Amino acid sequence: MNRLVDPNRSRLPVTGTLLRENPYDYRQFIHPKVYRDLITNVVFLGAPSTGKTTIAQTLAQEFGTVWMPEYGREYWETHQVDRRLTLEQLTEIAEGHLEREDALLCEANRYLFTDTNAQTTYIFSLYYHGQAAERLIDYANAASARYDLVFLCDLDIPYDDTWDRSGEGNRKVFQQQIMGDLAERKVPYFVLRDRLTLASPA
Repeated sequence: MNRLVDPNRSRLPVTGTLLRENPYDYRQFIHPKVYRDLITNVVFLGAPSTGKTTIAQTLAQEFGTVWMPEYGREYWETHQVDRRLTLEQLTEIAEGHLEREDALLCEANRYLFTDTNAQTTYIFSLYYHGQAAERLIDYANAASARYDLVFLCDLDIPYDDTWDRSGEGNRKVFQQQIMGDLAERKVPYFVLRDRLTLASPA
């Protein structure tokens, strides 16, 4: 027997057709785990001052969605001692970044534009400590398959020598390490260059 429940859609103003046509406008009726799978998560990697923040923020505005800032910068400004963080603190950066990113995936509209990931934090850990905590290694490994699109921001924009950065020479070193890590993990990526309109490298 067919029993109609709420035929006028007064209690649940949604239909399967509406969900299929525009799930983003009806996200409150979709389980968060399902909704996250509908979002294209785009990550921007690259050494410091290669434009990651600017491009992520600009694209979010262009596509009417949210973006994920680099949590490590915020954490570093609060917790650094003599410009350094411990192995455990670097792991906390990866964890905090993932928590915020997961939350933003549920708010995103079709796309989430993400500034860096755990692979970058892992490389910083190797650079400063010669090693990484096991949990951070796990996060970096998981990041290899987490993103739908990976862009590597090239070194073709001027270096912005702010107090929290370690110099243009180190920018080149970090860039090579990021490229090597991507190659070792066999992560496909696109190189992003010739960004003449970017005015505030990050």
